[in-house]
Order: sequence, then C-alpha cells, then structure tokens
Amino acid sequence: MTKKLNSSKEYSLSEIFSEDMVIVIPDMQRDYCWGSEAWSGDGTNKGNYRELVSGFIDNLIELKEAKSETATLGLIYGYYEDKNDEVYLCDGQQRITTLYLLLGMLYRNASEQNTKQRIKNSLICGEPESPRLKSPRLKYAIRESTLNFLEDVVHEFFLKEGIASVKDIKGQDWYFNEYEQDPSVQSMLGALTSIEKKLNDKPNFADCFAGFILEKINVIFYDMGSKENGEETFVIINTTGEPLSGSENIKPLLLGELNEENIKTYSAVWEKWEHWFWNNRLAGEETADNGLEDFFGWYWQIKEGVDIADKKSMQYFKRKDLDKVALVDDIDKYFEQLKKLSEYIGNDSYRSLLKRICNKDIEKVRQLTKDEQTRLLLPMLHYMVCFPNDKEAHRLFFRRLRKNWFDDLLSYRQGNAVDWRNILKIIDCVVDKKGKADDVLTFNDTNAKIKWHKEKDADNNVAERWFSEWDKLVRELKLKNKADIEAREDDELFEGDLTFLLETVLSNSADVDFNKLQAVYDRHCKLQNVIKDEDDAKANPQLSNLFRLFRLLVIKCNNIEKIKRVRLDVIEGVFFSEPTTRESLGNLFKLEYKVLLNKTDSDLISYMDEQVKSKVKGEGLLEEKPSEKITHEQLIKAWLTMKVFDANKKNISLSLFVKDGFAAYRDMKKNRISEKLDFSFANAICGYAVKQYSYIDYERDGDFAKPKGLSTPLAGIDFSHWDKDIDKRSAVITAEEIAENRRVIDEIIKEIKGE
Repeated sequence: MTKKLNSSKEYSLSEIFSEDMVIVIPDMQRDYCWGSEAWSGDGTNKGNYRELVSGFIDNLIELKEAKSETATLGLIYGYYEDKNDEVYLCDGQQRITTLYLLLGMLYRNASEQNTKQRIKNSLICGEPESPRLKSPRLKYAIRESTLNFLEDVVHEFFLKEGIASVKDIKGQDWYFNEYEQDPSVQSMLGALTSIEKKLNDKPNFADCFAGFILEKINVIFYDMGSKENGEETFVIINTTGEPLSGSENIKPLLLGELNEENIKTYSAVWEKWEHWFWNNRLAGEETADNGLEDFFGWYWQIKEGVDIADKKSMQYFKRKDLDKVALVDDIDKYFEQLKKLSEYIGNDSYRSLLKRICNKDIEKVRQLTKDEQTRLLLPMLHYMVCFPNDKEAHRLFFRRLRKNWFDDLLSYRQGNAVDWRNILKIIDCVVDKKGKADDVLTFNDTNAKIKWHKEKDADNNVAERWFSEWDKLVRELKLKNKADIEAREDDELFEGDLTFLLETVLSNSADVDFNKLQAVYDRHCKLQNVIKDEDDAKANPQLSNLFRLFRLLVIKCNNIEKIKRVRLDVIEGVFFSEPTTRESLGNLFKLEYKVLLNKTDSDLISYMDEQVKSKVKGEGLLEEKPSEKITHEQLIKAWLTMKVFDANKKNISLSLFVKDGFAAYRDMKKNRISEKLDFSFANAICGYAVKQYSYIDYERDGDFAKPKGLSTPLAGIDFSHWDKDIDKRSAVITAEEIAENRRVIDEIIKEIKGE
C-alpha cells in the first residue's frame, strides 16, 4: 500500500514520485497543452506568443543558479478514489507533467550513475513487490493513446539509449499513427523539444540541475476528499481561474429590480427552482447552489452561443438592457423543460441511447459531463422550449442528436457532424419562420440567411449535412416501417446512421425499399455473428472461417502490423478474429464488403472462396521461399489461408480466440518448429503475441489443442511438448513429423491452386 499524501503539506518531487506513488491525470481533465505553442516540428518558434515551457524551464534554471534553498510552485489539488491508492489530479496537471518530462530529459543528459538512478526512481515504480513495477509514475487517463505514448516515451526514449533527439521519435516503430491525432502527445513532443534545446544550451548542467529539481522544487498537496469534489474544483479552477459566484449572488441580479407586485410572484418562482434542484442534487451536495449555478450557466450558453459556462454568466444577468420580468419568465421556460427532460431520461428510449453515448447509466442530467451537457443537453433544452408540447418530436430530435454525437466521435463519420451552436441556429431559423417542430428535423435550406458558427463547420454546407439525401431516404422508409427502421438505427454498430446500408442497396439496385434494406442488414448481421459468437461459428463453420480470411486478404480491413503494447520490435501480427466495433466499422465499409452483402446467402461461401483464391494466387502467398526471402507478412497470410481451407474441408470452425494478435517473428528463423531443419511452410508455425513479455505463444492445452486451434500444426506433429524456447522444441520434434506435415500442406496448396 502506497503512503498517502497529507493534505496541506509541502512535498518535494522526489517525495511525490517515490515508493509506490502514481499520479493519474483523470479523464475529466483537459489535454496537456503547455508544449503546443512551442511545437513546430523542428523546435523553432513561430508567431508572437508566450512560449510556456521555455519560460517555465528558464525560471527553474534561474532559481537553481540563484542558489535558492527551496522553491514552492503552489498548490496541486487531488483526491484518492475508494480502494485505489493512486492520486487523481484535478489541478496542477500542466506543471506536474512538464516537470515529469523535464526529469526524463535530465536522465538522458545526466552523466553520474547515482543521479541517473535517482531520476529513474522518480520516473518509474521500482519496488520489487509492487504490481506497478517499472510502470511510469505519471498516467494519463484522458485517452488511451496518451497513456500509451507516455509509457512508450519513458521506456523507449528516456531510459533506453539509441535515439539521438526528440525529432527522431516520430520515426520509431513504437510511434503509432494515432499519436499524430492526440493533442496531448503533440504538446508533449513540443515540450520535450523546448526542454532539449534548453539543456543543450547548458552542457554539464544536468546532474546538479536534477538534484535541485528533485529535492528543492516543492508543491503543496490539497486533498479534495472525493471524485465529486475534484470534478467541481476542476470546473472552478480551469474555466474561471477562481470559484464561481454562488447562486445567492445571481438572485438579486434577477429579482432585485422587480417592483413590489412582481417580487412576491418571482420569489416563488425562484423557490420553485431551488426546491427542485435540492430534490435533484448529486451525491455529496448539501445545497441546491451547484445545480442552480449549472442551470444558469446552461441558459447563458444557449443565449450567447458560447462553449463554456463560466463567470461571464454573471455579467449576462447584470446587463441593463434586459427586461428582468421577461428574463425570469424565459429562464422559467427552460426550467420547466429541464424538468420534463429529466422525466424523459427515466424512459427506456432515452436512457438506452444515453447509456451508449456516455458509456454509463445516467439518472440525472447533471451526471452528464460538461461536453455531454454542451452538445446534447443545450440543443435539446432549446428545442423543447421552442416546441414545448410535442413529445414525439422531442424523442425524434434526441435521436438526431445521438446521430450527431457519433458523427463527431467516429472518424469515418466526422465530416457529417454539425456543431451544437449551428443546431441552435437551425432551431431559431425555423422559429423565426413560424415553422413546426418537424421542420427542424428536415431543415435543408441552403439559402437561409444564417451566419454559421465556423469553429467546426468551416464550410457552408451545414444544412446539407443536417438533413442529407440519405436522411431523406430513411425518412421515406419510416413512413411504413418506422419501428423496424429505428431498430436498425439503434444497432450499436450503426448508432443512428444507415448510410452504408443504403449505399449498399443502391450499388446493386435502382431504388431502395425496406425489404432490400432488411436483406442487406440481415446478411451483415449474419457475417458479424459468425466471428463473434461461438455457437453461430459452429453452426456456420465455413462461413466463419472464410469471412475472417476475406476481411484480411480481400477487404484488407485488418492489417499485419506491430501488435500494440508488445514492447520488443520483433513481432508483427493481426487481430484475425476481432469482432467489428462501431469504432472499427469504417475499416470494413468498403466496396468489397458492399459486393459481398449483395450476394445471396447461398452464394456467400462460393463467392468468398473464389475471391480469396484469386488473391492468394495473385499475390503468390503460397509460393514457398527460403527464410531470408519470405516475409513474416507472407507467412502469416499463407498460414491463415492454409488453416482456413483445411478447416473448411473438415467442416470445423477455427477458434474465435481474440485476446492477443495472431503473429509471427520478423526474424523468420524464429518461426521454425525445429531449428535442425531448414525453414519451410512445413517447418513453420505462427501463434499469439503475448504482450507482457513480448514473445509468441501457441495453443497447447484444453480445447485449443485441437484442429480448430489457429496456432496448432496442420498435421503430424505432437505439439504437447512444444515450448516457446525453440531449442527445447527442436529436441522433441522429428524429421518424420515435419515430413507428414509437409504432405498435408502440399495437398492443401494443390486444392487452393486448383491443381
């Protein structure tokens, strides 16, 4: 158990990053940004701005050279979760991250072994009995790619020799494409570039500077006590720089100028609001203030079209041009619709969609994150206020917001998303024209005189994207088959968007009707089920086997590449049986898949068989070569091809085991069954990449030790004696066994080639 930091106590960095201590940047935090402005790819500065990291490092250097005894860098706020001894940071992220990156660069520059060991102890956990042994002491839970990059940069760049400079990081095998899209990662690269330049300008300074940073730089830790308090503090500090004014400060702004006749009426309205937020407060709240402040912030955001409800909402209520009676009446309209929306959330049709959006069950609107509140709650409230009595329209509009959410979330749909502020503008445009609730859902007026918000919608086709030609087709289909079409939209793979199914139908037909759409959808479901459900795979073994191979060779939606999180750069593979997720659906949605979905059920196997064999022959996958001329990619594809056709001949479904990537060593000699014999398909084996220790393992025990196993030999070899150590394996494998394997493989290859 890690020692816990005491609230209000001052700690040095060596104390914070010691023993089993780990600092976590939770998912409520923003991205790391101090290095963003500094990053231009080559370490140079561009434009006129304050360069944060360099200035921060300069201050630290000045403190060191001034021989300061100690320096306190202010407060950091954090909390401990129940049954978890990691410190979750809700303020201090930028400083702590920059200091951690500085320590990593100091390790690279230090020359004294004692100094390097002290820095290393602060970078990674070093207690032998700790489950976190060698884990970085700083974890980013904002997104997985940031977490992975930080682990990679610690182990592969800070602690390992061989990479000359920060600019060389992007050329490493462990630097994934997804890092390019991660703003925190790019900002960290910028910070590292700035730090590198500062340290290069001061040779022979790293050892003494490291001791100063570890022992003389202090922070004061303040324990927020709980996640809820931490989240509230994060909002206060990171949106305003100081605590929000309480709701008691807003009350006189709204009611203070009312005459005696109105004050009694509107005081009762205020009490109604306060009573409701008291009854609907979140766990840990002792007053209605937080709920009221959130609500006033939402109102201000809607009226002003701003992204963050901060202290400026107070300024809005101070405006002298506002009729305070009309203002309170207007706020009350939003309050009444908020109550109605809260009731809706208890309905399954809303709750199930929210659960998919938020990845958790939502009971109260204030449980939504700030981003969810902004992009879902605000347009929903505004729509309900403008069209208060149309319950069915409310339901349909919420479904449309669900689609828009995933249009923004899923990479292959991001060109379709409409910014929430532009949704408000669409609503207002319809209201101005005295339109109906349904007119918002079908808004497609490209000539409307609307000044679109440009942050995300830089083009001017907002209306076309809000109600596209595909949306029109879906609407027509719903005239007769509304429940069925909505059920298709609610499929977790599609999340409100049936564009691909419509495109598939129209690629083989002049028009779309429900029966055609349903046939394509059913075929899609059938193919997905045979690679994710064991019973379906057993019932349709040839379909299950061939579809996985078709995805790899024909659609090419899963590539042979470095297995994520395998530390050594010696293994590559593919997640051959990985089920499709909504995030990976874009990789599958290609012309080849559309053609497949337009085949009849009876033609699926024969068509895939023909296409796969054509690819195998065209790429020469089954042409044997010596180990120095064949690639690991060809071996994996050839191995899976032989496995599939052998299993289909036996009418058995190959294992759906998907925990690890199916892989081969890049050094082909390591893929031999016996090192006593030359490499060949008969003397080769592929298996599963084990991430923790970075080696390839093979199925030997239980159900996996049968022909359905992907990594078991095709024939003739007693694999029960295998070991991941090729020397031990070779000792028990005979030439006769390899020869029998050769015979079976030759038969399979002849059948595939049609010889």
